[in-house]
Amino acid sequence: MYNLDPPDKLLDEAYAAAQAKFVSRSICIGALNDVDCMVPHLFDGKDLPMSSLRHLQTKKNKELTNFTVKVMFCVGLEVKNSLYQFFDALLYFQDPSPFYAFLKNGFALFLTGGVHSEIIAAVTFMVAPDGVFIDALAVSHGRGRGPCKLNSETFGITNAYQKLRRHSLIDGSFQNFKLGSLLMGLVERCAQRWCTVKGARVYVKMNKTVLKFYQSCGYQKLPSDKALPSQLLAMVPAFNVDSSSSETSIMSKPARNKATYSKRAATVKSPPEAAPAAAKKPSHVAFAMSYGVTE
Repeated sequence: MYNLDPPDKLLDEAYAAAQAKFVSRSICIGALNDVDCMVPHLFDGKDLPMSSLRHLQTKKNKELTNFTVKVMFCVGLEVKNSLYQFFDALLYFQDPSPFYAFLKNGFALFLTGGVHSEIIAAVTFMVAPDGVFIDALAVSHGRGRGPCKLNSETFGITNAYQKLRRHSLIDGSFQNFKLGSLLMGLVERCAQRWCTVKGARVYVKMNKTVLKFYQSCGYQKLPSDKALPSQLLAMVPAFNVDSSSSETSIMSKPARNKATYSKRAATVKSPPEAAPAAAKKPSHVAFAMSYGVTE
């Protein structure tokens, strides 16, 4: 049955449950229409691809149909094989072992659709009190096994489908529909709600071929003398953090979490005897190993 709770509440409850006891599970937080309040700027205007994509979905008796584009949240390894097959079909991807090692204590947000509820787009990430780290992000290009394809066999011949085909860069592709921006926006919303340390950040380790995409999302290159904050660094496997290759770079942006902007955090009293200000710890960042993501 279709869950009528708002997506923010469903995500918060799933994360709280994982904090209490990390058990692999996967939940639907709603249809594409249900997350527009979390990233409203992507849903403005009738002519945008996202508006047409929303109309691929239908609800019947409050139940999501096969043709609905659904937003899923995964804790741990629940759908590890499907996620790996998806990323491996789209990216110059890592071996299964390090991917599973990351996902074992991580999360995923992904979109599914079509007759077989195949994955359309996905992002994997870790969350710590002082930051978020994005490991992989990809949007289906409609080729090969695994990724969902935008075609009439999958979604039927409808007005929404015809409009989306005109926006598609390649026949069958979901790229160029702002789905990469949507997933990044959802992860940033999680960081805003779940990070509890002042100055927390979202970090992305990305391939330089997609530099412009991350810049358009507000990310800036992390200075070479900066590192992940301590709690996040302790969680993320060293393999995933490594950016020594000339082809990769780490970028970050503020999480804009409550601790950073609360009045209490902004007005910390000095000790009775003035002491030199301690150097700021690097804020948290999320790393995305996206080699070929097109919005």
